[in-house]
Amino acid sequence: MDLLLSALEKNITSAAFVILDATVNPDIPGAESSRAGLFLRNTEPNALNRSAPSVHYMRGPIVIARERSMYVLPQRAMEFTVEEGDFFYRTMEGAKDADISVSRLYYWSPKATLAGDYDEAIILCVPVITADGTVAIICGLEVSHMLFKMQNIPDDSVFIHAFSMVAPAGAETINTEGALFASSFSIAQEMSSLMRVSEWKNRMSLFETEAGGRYISLSRNFGMYPKAAVHGSDRWVFALMVPEGDLNAYISDKNMGLLALMTALFLADIVLSIFLSHRYLIPV
Repeated sequence: MDLLLSALEKNITSAAFVILDATVNPDIPGAESSRAGLFLRNTEPNALNRSAPSVHYMRGPIVIARERSMYVLPQRAMEFTVEEGDFFYRTMEGAKDADISVSRLYYWSPKATLAGDYDEAIILCVPVITADGTVAIICGLEVSHMLFKMQNIPDDSVFIHAFSMVAPAGAETINTEGALFASSFSIAQEMSSLMRVSEWKNRMSLFETEAGGRYISLSRNFGMYPKAAVHGSDRWVFALMVPEGDLNAYISDKNMGLLALMTALFLADIVLSIFLSHRYLIPV
């Protein structure tokens, strides 16, 4: 508990957790997918003073919360529910039989929601390995959708539908189902699909969704891992996006203003030329 509380105080993070590869009662129904542990959520991760974060208790024995006089969230449960292929298993499987440093075994999970929770989040998972090589514990931190939004919401004074995004990425695709978004409006349902790069223009690119949406983007691909890491092939992208229609409308408005100015200058030039021709060169 002290380590988790310290992690919440020292980092801008929405939660800290520890999960044991064990369950308190292996005889209860669903024990094969139940894991003991602790999960503490910071409801004010963006606060300037993080020395005393607003910590809430969401996973673990209720007696611990009572001993610490901690507020218990309505979603509180005794244990975690894990599923095949989720962040817990991906981290466990990557760490097993891997003869490399723990610093190359951690895992950044795409957007997920803990069973029984309501917050979508990207989760950083680190395995804890015993001296005999047993992967016994998964611990880590969480970056919730709300925290990402508070940290990365773009200025919408020019483009009201501009948004930023961090997501797992392929060579020419973005997995928006595993992405976190930051915007001042509700992201359309069409974003819950795969985005594909259809055209690159210097630093800007055109992305298309499977639903037909088109977005102009400033984006950068980056790696979350050091070289030779177990999950080193996973790539991520951070992007600032604007709907193509909004950008075209903005350019059209600017062009219309320029066209109106050029037309006014042209008409003034005609009037002036007529005046000068009658004044100085009669007849022309």
